Amino acid sequence: MGPSVRLCFRPLNITRVVAAALLLVASSLKLWNADKTPWLFSLLALGEVVLALWLLTGWKAEAAVRSALIAFTGFVAYLCVALVHGWDTCGCFGPKAAPPIAVLLLDAVVVIALGATFPGRRVIPQPFIARYAFLGFLVLSPLAAATIALTASPAHLSAAVHIPTDNVIVLTPTEWVGRKLPILPDIDIGSRLDTGACLVVLVRHDCGHCTAAAPRYERMAKEFRGAPDAPAVVLIQLPPYGSLPLPAETALLQGRLTETKSWFVQTPVELLLADGVVVSVITPDGG
Repeated sequence: MGPSVRLCFRPLNITRVVAAALLLVASSLKLWNADKTPWLFSLLALGEVVLALWLLTGWKAEAAVRSALIAFTGFVAYLCVALVHGWDTCGCFGPKAAPPIAVLLLDAVVVIALGATFPGRRVIPQPFIARYAFLGFLVLSPLAAATIALTASPAHLSAAVHIPTDNVIVLTPTEWVGRKLPILPDIDIGSRLDTGACLVVLVRHDCGHCTAAAPRYERMAKEFRGAPDAPAVVLIQLPPYGSLPLPAETALLQGRLTETKSWFVQTPVELLLADGVVVSVITPDGG
C-alpha cells in the first residue's frame, strides 16, 4: 500500500507544481504587457493565474488536476491549429514570439504527465507507462522551456499570423517587404498612402517610445516638406486612440487603424512605402 501511494502522489505533487509554474510564467508575460496584449489573451491569463493557484494549494486535488488536464489539452489543440496554419508565433507567452512546435511539445508532455499521475486513479493506468511518462515530463519540460527561451523573440505586427478570433490580429511587418501594405484597407487614410512615397509609422499614444519619438517625426516632416522626392511622414495610431506630443499645426499626416480589431504590435514601427508597396521596415529591435 505504502509504495503505491508514494508512486502516485509524489510525482503528482511535482507535476502540479511544475504545471502551475508554467501557467504563472505564461500569464505573467501576458499581463506584464497588458497594453499590447489582446483582451482575449489577457482574459486567458487571468484564468491561468486562478488555475495555477488552485493547483498549488492542493485543495480538491482531483478536480484541480482534471481542470488542468482540460486546459492543457485545449492548449495542445490550439497549437495544432497554429502549426496547420503555419503561424510563427502563438501568443502563448505574450510579447515573446514562441514557436508553436516548442510550446506544443511542452504542453503535450504536461498532459501526459498529469494523466500519468492523476490522483486516486491514473488516466494512464499501467504503472510502467506512468513511470516513464513522469520521467519524460521531468526531462522534456526543461528542454522544451529552454527551446522556447532561446528561440523566442519580441512579437511583431504581422499580417501573416492570425489568432483564431476575427478581430484579434498579430502581424509581422518584416514579412511585408516587397508586398502591398496588407493593412491599407484598415487605415482610415489608406487611399492616400496608395500612391507616391511615404514613411508610415505605427504608434500608440500610451507607448513611451512613441511619445518620445513623436517630436523627431515632426521635425522630419518639416524638413521633408516641399523637398523633391522626399516621402511624406505619416503617423498611424493603433486603438485605443489618444493624444501625442505634437503641435496643433503639425506637419505630419495622421491616420488611424480601425478599432474594430485588436492589433498585437510592438511600437513604433517604421514602414517606407512606394505606391503602397513596402520598401523597408524598421522595428523597435532594429529589424
